[in-house]
Order: sequence, then structure tokens, then C-alpha cells
Amino acid sequence: MGLLALRCAAVAADAPASGSVKAPVAQPTPRIVFEQPVFDFGEVKRGGEVKHSFIYTNTGTETLQVLEVKPGCGCTTAGTWEKEVPPGRTGSIPVQFNSGGFSGPVQKSVTVTFKDPAQSNVVLLIKGKVWTPIEVSAASLFFQYAEDSTNSELRTIRIANHETEPLTLELPEWTNTNFRVALKTVKPGSEFSLDVATVPPLAPGTVSAPINLKTSSKEMPVINIPVTGMSRPAVVVSPAQILLPASPLVSELRSAVSIQSPGGATLKLSEPGCSVPRVKVELRELQPGRAFQLTAVFPAGFALEAGQAAELHVNSNHPKYPVLRVPIKPPTQAATARAVLPPVPTGTPVRIAPPQTQ
Repeated sequence: MGLLALRCAAVAADAPASGSVKAPVAQPTPRIVFEQPVFDFGEVKRGGEVKHSFIYTNTGTETLQVLEVKPGCGCTTAGTWEKEVPPGRTGSIPVQFNSGGFSGPVQKSVTVTFKDPAQSNVVLLIKGKVWTPIEVSAASLFFQYAEDSTNSELRTIRIANHETEPLTLELPEWTNTNFRVALKTVKPGSEFSLDVATVPPLAPGTVSAPINLKTSSKEMPVINIPVTGMSRPAVVVSPAQILLPASPLVSELRSAVSIQSPGGATLKLSEPGCSVPRVKVELRELQPGRAFQLTAVFPAGFALEAGQAAELHVNSNHPKYPVLRVPIKPPTQAATARAVLPPVPTGTPVRIAPPQTQ
């Protein structure tokens, strides 16, 4: 027993004490810490420049590499920054914001990308308020309407005076009869509203109507508001053509065409068909008078010869588009079209030309 006790004691003496196991050695790593990732510049007069340097520290144990500083828009720019910062040292990222063209509260972002295993980037923010003598709620107006629309669309712009002296506005001036403009006083000397409405029938294509208002402000003697109107086709077909895959078709192919009427008139379609045999054409009304789906069912073995003309067709009650036609292209023509013409995004409205007189 005595000899056994001595041996146990010796083993116990050689064993490491509890909790004395060495922890794994931490790998050297950079770490970026910004003193202030959000900078509030308060208030600046419109057109003034805001300059600020974001300070950061490398709290890691390895050199920090700052790879990129990317402002969120063209009104914000970044100056030269330190590309490499040793452990324990600080760096700065100078940023400048141009307030021209802005009014009221603004917030701009700057994305900083760096080599830090904990995070790859951080977003810095510059925010504040841009003061203008006269605040206009919309710098411009845009209207989009169907070419045969009989409905008037209305937009309202708020005009607020930020000067100490009361503001007076003269009657608005504009020259395009496609628009009607009315100025209203909400609070005398301080708040106004400008109503801009379309006047049907509207001119096709794109029309512009700049609006000018003379003011009593020396800082801003004239308010200019560009107004643009753009007509959409009364009937929109998408896609504009059907491109067949390699033929003859190995299996049945179903190809759908969307037909929409965004205008004021109710659209009626009838007698769908195809100019070549064996193709079944189905017509579905998805939304009464507004949205339809034309589906062509091509049977297995179907093929078009190079140069052969084919199309889907459906009658319409619209006086400008009595027949809607969707060309069908064989593989060779489809490949040529892809090589010559730019790609058309899915769902892009396509104007359907009136059918030619036979």
C-alpha cells in the first residue's frame, strides 16, 4: 500500500494543474473602428459644400488595407485616404457633399470596403438639412398617358417660403395647351400650391411644358418647373414577335402573347388565328376590356422554311388597330434578328403599327 501511494503521488505531481491548458494563439488580424460613422452637418444653404473627414482606428494586430471608398451618388465625392494603416494607428476618409439642387432633409451614403475578416465593408452617412429661400416639393413633373386617353391627370406641387419676408408669386406662365396650371394660396405669404393637369386630347409622342413663376424673393426671383408628357400606345403587345427554336419542333410548343389596353376605351378582341395551318390559337380575356392573352400552340414536328412569312392575328374594335399581328420567325431569322437588333427587355411595351392596306 505504501509503495502504491508513492507512485500515485508521483503521477499526480507530473499532471498539469486544472485550468492550466494553454489557449490557442490568436491569429493576427486587422480591425477597423470608426469614431463617428454618421455625420450630421445640421443646416446648410443650398449650393453650399459640406466637408467632413471620417476618422477610424485599426484596433487589430495586422496592417489594415482600405480597398475602396464609393459614394452613393455624384453629389458626394471622396478625397484621398490612407490605403494602409498599421495596428494602433488612425486614418481618415475626407468626404465632400454638394448641396446644389437639394432642399429640405437629405441623407447621403459612402461605402468603405476593406480587408477585415469580421466585416468587409461599412456604410458611412452624411445627413442634414439644405436651406432654400423657397422650397418646391417637386423639381419637375412627368405624365404618362395612353394616346387615346380622355381622362385628365392632376399633379400638385407644394411651394413654401423660408424667408422672413412674406412671399408673393405672380401667375404662372406656360405655353403648351396640353396642360392646365392653377396657382392657389394656402397661407398668404408663406405657402402655396400649384396644380398641373393634362388637357385631353393629348399630342402623341413626347411633349414638354416648362412652367415659370416670378417671385418677390431676391434670392430666388424665378421658379422654373419642367413638365414632360409621354404618350403610351393605345394597344400594347408583348412580345412583338415569336421566335421559334430549332425546327422541326421535337415536342409541342406553347407561346403566349400579352395584349393590353392602358387607355380609356374598352378593347374587344375576336377571331384569333394564324396565317399557316396546324397552329392552334387560343384567346383569353384576363381583365375585361383591358388585358388579354393570345396563346399559339405549335404541334410537334412544326417547322417554317427560311424566308417563309407567318403571323398570329386577332381582330380588334380599336379604330386605329383593327387587326393586331404578331410575326412568327423561323430559327434562322431569329438568329439574324438577335445578331442585328438590340435585345428587347421582357415586358417592354411595343407599338403596333396600323395594318397596311392590301
